[in-house]
Amino acid sequence: MRRLLATGGTLLATAALIAVPAGQASAHPDHFHFVQIGGVMDIHDDETWPWSDEHARVFPRGSAAVGPDMRVNHIHEEGCAGDEVRTTVDATIEDSTDGNVVVTIDYRLYEGTHCGTTDLEAAKTEVHVVGPDQVLNLEPVHLKSTGTGGGDWTTVDLTISNDTTV
Repeated sequence: MRRLLATGGTLLATAALIAVPAGQASAHPDHFHFVQIGGVMDIHDDETWPWSDEHARVFPRGSAAVGPDMRVNHIHEEGCAGDEVRTTVDATIEDSTDGNVVVTIDYRLYEGTHCGTTDLEAAKTEVHVVGPDQVLNLEPVHLKSTGTGGGDWTTVDLTISNDTTV
């Protein structure tokens, strides 16, 4: 009988471990984070003579929430200049187990024949840890085209805020 109880206890403990998915536990299970990303994207389309260069200034504003029921969320912002040079900013926001959020930002510069082009010219990825109720002013990111002509560029200057509620 003792052996049966010991085995039953092991099964219950194993079932309890299986019932809690890995990575779901949080030191702050009741915290919600409202993350905002905003700033400015300067996008430059370098044209050859006789056409004039084209420039766009875009003001991306995106937000997403993460917390106990949604551990990961995403923000996508983009802009275009001259109907052919496109900049995208993709942020993945992850709720950390220590009360912070981890924000991974992928910056991309595309150049082609229209604003929907997928011809990638340059890219950069950054990872930032943002504490509760913290605002980060990021260093501007400058990407330059490596393709023919090479005069297209973008500069992205962003701020990330993490408004935390309990």
